[in-house]
Amino acid sequence: MNKVYIFFVIYSLAIPAGPWAQVPVPGADTAGGLTLRDTALFFVSPDSIEVPVHYGARDRVRFEYGDRVIHLYGDAYIRYQTMEIRAGYIRVELRNNIAVAEPASDSLGRRVEVPDFNDGRQTFKAQRIRYNFNTRKGYIDEIVTREGDLYVHGRQTKFISGQGSGTDDIIFNQHALLTTCDAEHPHYGIASKRQKIIPNKLAVIGPSYVQIQDIPTPLWLPFGFFPISKNARAGILFPREYTYDDRGFGLTNVGYYLPVSDNLDLKFLGDIFFKGSFRLAVNGNYKTRYKYNGNFSLQYENRIQELPNSYLTSVNRPISIRWSHNQESGAHPYHSFGGSVEIETGGFSKLQYGSYQTALQNVLRSNLTYNLQIPNSPFKLSASMFHSQNLISREVNLTLPELSLQMRSVNPFRRRNRAVQKERWYDRIATTYSAQIRNSVNTTDTLLFSEQVFDQLRYGFRHGLEVNSNFRVLKYLSITPVISYKEEISFFDQNIRLLDTVYTKPGDTTLIYGKLDTTLSRSITSFRTASASATMSTQLFGQILSSRGWFRGIRHQLTPSISFNYSPDYHQSPFSYFRTYETDLRPEKSETREYLRFANSPFGLPSVPGENFTLSFNLLNRVEMKYYRRQDSSFRKLPLIENFNLSAQYRVSADSFRLSPITGGGSNRFLNGILTVYYGFQLDPYGRKFVDGKEVRSKEFAIHENKKLVILNSGYLNFNAAATLGQLAGMFGAKSANKSAEGLPSLHELFYDFSLQYILNFRHSRSADGKDVFERTVHNIGLRGSLSLTRNWRINLNNISFNFDGGGVQYPTLGLERDLHCWVMRFDWSPQFGYYSFYLGVKPGSLEFIRIPSNQAFSGATR
Repeated sequence: MNKVYIFFVIYSLAIPAGPWAQVPVPGADTAGGLTLRDTALFFVSPDSIEVPVHYGARDRVRFEYGDRVIHLYGDAYIRYQTMEIRAGYIRVELRNNIAVAEPASDSLGRRVEVPDFNDGRQTFKAQRIRYNFNTRKGYIDEIVTREGDLYVHGRQTKFISGQGSGTDDIIFNQHALLTTCDAEHPHYGIASKRQKIIPNKLAVIGPSYVQIQDIPTPLWLPFGFFPISKNARAGILFPREYTYDDRGFGLTNVGYYLPVSDNLDLKFLGDIFFKGSFRLAVNGNYKTRYKYNGNFSLQYENRIQELPNSYLTSVNRPISIRWSHNQESGAHPYHSFGGSVEIETGGFSKLQYGSYQTALQNVLRSNLTYNLQIPNSPFKLSASMFHSQNLISREVNLTLPELSLQMRSVNPFRRRNRAVQKERWYDRIATTYSAQIRNSVNTTDTLLFSEQVFDQLRYGFRHGLEVNSNFRVLKYLSITPVISYKEEISFFDQNIRLLDTVYTKPGDTTLIYGKLDTTLSRSITSFRTASASATMSTQLFGQILSSRGWFRGIRHQLTPSISFNYSPDYHQSPFSYFRTYETDLRPEKSETREYLRFANSPFGLPSVPGENFTLSFNLLNRVEMKYYRRQDSSFRKLPLIENFNLSAQYRVSADSFRLSPITGGGSNRFLNGILTVYYGFQLDPYGRKFVDGKEVRSKEFAIHENKKLVILNSGYLNFNAAATLGQLAGMFGAKSANKSAEGLPSLHELFYDFSLQYILNFRHSRSADGKDVFERTVHNIGLRGSLSLTRNWRINLNNISFNFDGGGVQYPTLGLERDLHCWVMRFDWSPQFGYYSFYLGVKPGSLEFIRIPSNQAFSGATR
């Protein structure tokens, strides 16, 4: 019965639907045209929106069907295309496609769930939003929007949304404030009556003024343009003001920033001072992803200084060239180029104030190298430039260029099918080859770019071939024979002769018979040397083991080696490398001295001893202990002696003093690597005797001359410790204390990151009268770090170094910094430079040019 009843109900409801399905479409062309059948057509208003609108709310949704209005309460939202509005209350007017968003109120009457607008990349908060879906325009009250690091507070705002993802939106503000302060009520800003903002592009303001804590200041601007693009844009770099005793008041680092492309940007900077000094600089950075990156700096300065106790002035025009280039490791399989360049003239670095780095840096070094690994060959070609410059003596050593060809070790006699054949002794014979062409000059920085440099050039060529092998004898002995040949091509020939002249030196009446005259003539000559050597080494081990207690064993690794070296006597025939000259015109007073004819070599004066047949002995020691640690039930190793080395030589071809002094040295690390101890000594097996009140070396052994086995010639003991205070505290088991009720850091946390360095060096030597001299050469302690007194107060200690040997505190830099939320106050002081500066201004960002007052720095230091 129930089934029959349900069937008739469904059938009766379906009967009225049949006639509506057969209604013809009004206006349809049924004669030979397209006829829509079984379809109902609905007309859409031209003012309707294009896509559906999604909406919802947490608390409730109320419909007003007569007025076609939807009310959304509690965490309400509405989405349309890329636009989304969230607020405590949203009213949607379907008749005119307008949404109005307002905040809700809590039980205390406070505004909560402030309207939030998101349209692609554009987001902001406001107290009231009225938005039209058709025109994509909105009117907003009390808006807060962010563009980059800028916050824009607008009282009344008109918003025009573009068709894209937010990049083509436009915002018009009235009574707006532009600031970088993220506080709800900004501490400062640039206030203007009208503003136009194109997101991610530009902010344009009309007449405006700087406002601090709602108080207008006299800092007034007729108009302003603020780039707010996330990409680099060209613009003016605002200067900072300084006052120096010798240069007066001036502006520093004023310039222009130019992003040439995505791979290159430039800064054009300059300083100008009222007393006539100025500086020009060009700084650049470049980078190509996966290929290379680098930076460069070119600086020129015109320094005018008043001479002490005089009205006269001196003019110094130093320049500085710096360049750094680095090629990525995977940029090219065969080519590589990189290095750095640091070149100065006129003591450029020493003229800069307030930096202990420049005060301690006395040498500049440069190197540029291009390497080419020739494919499918063992050869590598390099082209290099080297430069070193002493900032005190102003001496410059420049090598440009240096070409070198290196052949890696190859085995010319190794058989190809060695995998199936037993290795022969000649399979291990290896050969290496190298060649160099060098051009260098030694001059001063004042003559570096003058024509006189070309008269001081030194150039030459050298190459060498080495043949070596390695094989084992009696299973444990490793023998390495080496034969080497070297040749240097010299382009200068030196000739020293005694002129037939009798003269006296100025201020002296003593007659000098003969004057030495040295001349250099251009000629191509060869200097060839050859040598042979062989080294035999092995490894010996000794150990003591224990299975109980904390001590589980000690191990001694000993690596002895013996080698011999031989080279012929190049002072004898058939070699013609040496010449002689007389020292005096009087035969009874004259001495015949020998000199090497090769001169002006860029590789330095070669060392050409007589016949050399030397046996060398070397003994390398390492001792470590193994112990059991109960705390974590583990075994640990403790090095007792690290790389302690003993060496000596026996010169078979020498006529006296055949046995050389015995040298020893090594290093040990303690306290988990915090402390490193370096030590070394030299022991002489020959005795000492006195001649004319002075101690001289005897040809007899010390055991016969002085009844001693050896004589201690010299020695050193150096302690070097470097660690943070947190590491030291943790090493002694100190734990961090809890923070105070105010949330301030504990004493342990305050000094945790402080870096401490301690250096203590001792040296032993023998004086001319035979006394042992033991002295402390270096005793220095250094501290650097940052101390946060409170959340906002911080003390910066940079390079606080104290010399216990009378040097006192060396180049300290002290700083005090106060964080003022969006502002920062900083005071820096370098007492040894007579330098201090005070800075109060906006934190780094788009508005950092706002400073009250401007930087002030005074320097009376003389360097």
